[in-house]
Amino acid sequence: MATPATSVTALLVCYGLLGLKFTVFIFFAVILMGLLMGIVGNSLKINHPKGLANPACCQEKELAVDPICGMSVDMNKGLKTGHQEEYYYFCSAHCLAVFEENPEKYVDTKKYTNSAFSLA
Repeated sequence: MATPATSVTALLVCYGLLGLKFTVFIFFAVILMGLLMGIVGNSLKINHPKGLANPACCQEKELAVDPICGMSVDMNKGLKTGHQEEYYYFCSAHCLAVFEENPEKYVDTKKYTNSAFSLA
């Protein structure tokens, strides 16, 4: 807010038209107003209506790990399958197909299992 009024060219024009005293006054007044408006702007808490929010940017992403390649997968958008009362999430149809060919090979790898999401 204060940048245009405190530029060198703006101060030179103000000095040429209005004199030194007014130029110094304008310079400090604009800086003070910029600081005050910043404080007011930071103190305002605005809650946007839910209907206007973009769901893609405001939605918390729940991530799982693809047991085939180890890639992070958005649990809301990724492919998933159930095996032994657990969900497994996949980044692609290829990883899902590899898992379905021999799921026991990947279920035994405990670092990739997702036991918090049962098939109930």
